Amino acid sequence: MLGSYLAIDNLTAARALLTTYPEQGIAAYDWALVLERFRSGKTQEANSALRTARMGNPFVELYFTGKREPPRRLPESYQLGSDEEAILLMVEHSVAWANHPEAVLWLAVEVQRHPMSKIAH
Repeated sequence: MLGSYLAIDNLTAARALLTTYPEQGIAAYDWALVLERFRSGKTQEANSALRTARMGNPFVELYFTGKREPPRRLPESYQLGSDEEAILLMVEHSVAWANHPEAVLWLAVEVQRHPMSKIAH
């Protein structure tokens, strides 16, 4: 539901889910919070959420910024913080990010300004 709410820009419903089910440490939650905060115009909070999301799963940014193509087959399982988790998240939330190209551009700029050394882009 979270990805769907963000895709249609229903920030109120997305915010309600994020508040009701605070699942920090899970990429789907962390990266949804990044987009929700950005779309809400809360740039400082979006930057803070982005730092947290990147630490939890730095692979996600590679898919959302187009630096890595998703595989043809979805993974059968995943671990938190893994590339497989990022792939599944990208599938669930790709429409939400694609519907907001300004958020993707902002993400790409932030990733370029603050690269993470632990991942080879």
